Amino acid sequence: MSEDFYWRVPRDSLITNSALQMFQLLYQRKGSIFDEVKADIDKDYSTLTGKEYKKHGGLIQTWVKVFQEAGWVALIPNKDGKELIEITPAGEQGYQILIKLPDFHKAAPYFVIELLSRAQLNNPAKPKLTKDTEYEEKLSSSDIFPYWTLFKIIIELEDYITADELKRFVFKLHSSSEIDNAIETIRAYRIDKHKGLSKSELDTKYSAELEGAKSEPKYYMGRLGTQVGKYPAVLEKEGTQKWVLNKYYKPTILEILKEEKSFKLFESIIDWTQHIGKPVDLDGESQNNLDREDDPEPELIPPEIDSSDKIFQQFKELIDSGSRNFILSGPPGTGKSWYARQVALLLSSGKTKYIESTQFHPNFGYDEFVEGYVPSFDENQKSNGFEIRPKVFLKTCSRAKREPDKLFIIVIDEFTRGDPSRILGEVLTYIEPDYRDKYFRLAYSQRKEQIPKNLIIIATMNPYDKSVSDLDDALERRFESILMNPDREVLKSLLERNGMEPALQGRVINFYNKANKSSPHGLGHALFSKVSNQSDLRRLWKHKLERIFEKMFRFEMEKYNELNQLYNETVLNE
Repeated sequence: MSEDFYWRVPRDSLITNSALQMFQLLYQRKGSIFDEVKADIDKDYSTLTGKEYKKHGGLIQTWVKVFQEAGWVALIPNKDGKELIEITPAGEQGYQILIKLPDFHKAAPYFVIELLSRAQLNNPAKPKLTKDTEYEEKLSSSDIFPYWTLFKIIIELEDYITADELKRFVFKLHSSSEIDNAIETIRAYRIDKHKGLSKSELDTKYSAELEGAKSEPKYYMGRLGTQVGKYPAVLEKEGTQKWVLNKYYKPTILEILKEEKSFKLFESIIDWTQHIGKPVDLDGESQNNLDREDDPEPELIPPEIDSSDKIFQQFKELIDSGSRNFILSGPPGTGKSWYARQVALLLSSGKTKYIESTQFHPNFGYDEFVEGYVPSFDENQKSNGFEIRPKVFLKTCSRAKREPDKLFIIVIDEFTRGDPSRILGEVLTYIEPDYRDKYFRLAYSQRKEQIPKNLIIIATMNPYDKSVSDLDDALERRFESILMNPDREVLKSLLERNGMEPALQGRVINFYNKANKSSPHGLGHALFSKVSNQSDLRRLWKHKLERIFEKMFRFEMEKYNELNQLYNETVLNE
């Protein structure tokens, strides 16, 4: 980290009404000389919003930097050296989504996450700071991808980051080689802060916070996706100082982080624009490989349970009697997601090509699960509008029909965090065993489809989640429910497997029994699946149990205090 270097950024957020209005006004002037139309854009924005702005081009001058950073817009010098407004393929894609999709904000997080992950601090389009030559020299030697770096740090640090951590550590990163050390430093900083070290003590031990104009976390975090209309934010703000990653977007971010970023020095704005402004694959896979026809034989993953497992036996008996749709139901920490995956692996003999996994959430709809509109581009990456493509459910049906003697399994996590009836649509009727193999017509494409009998659906749900109301009768009738409750014996076997010494096992089980008596819906045994000693148990309380009990007993603090004391005295011996 460098004490005299920090990330500079345009001072506006990307996914706001103001940003989208400005982008549309700029789009209408594509091909124009920027300096000749910028005052008119500000004037049109003033008319559009009913507010008087006397910026004479200053508003769009700031906004265009934001759009350049996001890969939507480029200002390309013509032969006279004047900058022309060019909309990149990604910008064209964004504009089509904005004007043609029912709600732009539904696709915006995925769109923006991918584009911002490409951004380099050091690029030919960056503003020139002629009065700060020393900073310019440092910037020209930086290989940092700021948003990719933020994603990595947040994922590594329990899915959250705070304003002071950003200003002390993250925004000072100059080189990608410093990222891992910064993560470890922030971990140590959190421990010291939890111990009660004062700000001055923290300043002495660690680097001081950036101040004033140098510390604007809200612009970075806003651009990462905290402002996405009525749909769940990518980063949800807790209080005024903490941003927490929404778990629904975590798979997308993990996929992006699989690719370690390699800095490239771009010689011209045109080269940089072609790189950052490529369109985003919002469908997640190419049309050519829609049904995995060319996929190699996938890796075998041996299941961790066998056919004697009591949960699997329930599945097997129901499948043999003709059932095809299942819900694993139970409170958090009872291993529902793990068991769903293990049952799927056992049913498929460990062959992952027969398994598809997805997760429902409030932002999830029919067009993500069954079939939906996706942007279409010609060979020159020019927008052709939209076309209807099958999504995970129809793709799996198609593959299952080609191998009718094999079981195909769709695992749906967090089933009731979305609206299952809306997500399934007309499919809800035809997943019922008696309607399998019967033709019906799809809502969007109007083509005929059938659901094969060899397709198994395994969903998981927490019946006590605040987002869950009673399942409607039509939905409940089509799914078999398999209960997964907190289990003392499973906990005991987990602790034994982890090599925990017997005396400590006894204290943990004693606490677990008392916690389950106090908890309205029980405490999941899987919460203890990775603990083997007191250090693990101390971390478990700090990072999971404390938060769970605070939320569970927020109106009964005497119960929280009682469990806190019991854990400290009997489990931790403190």
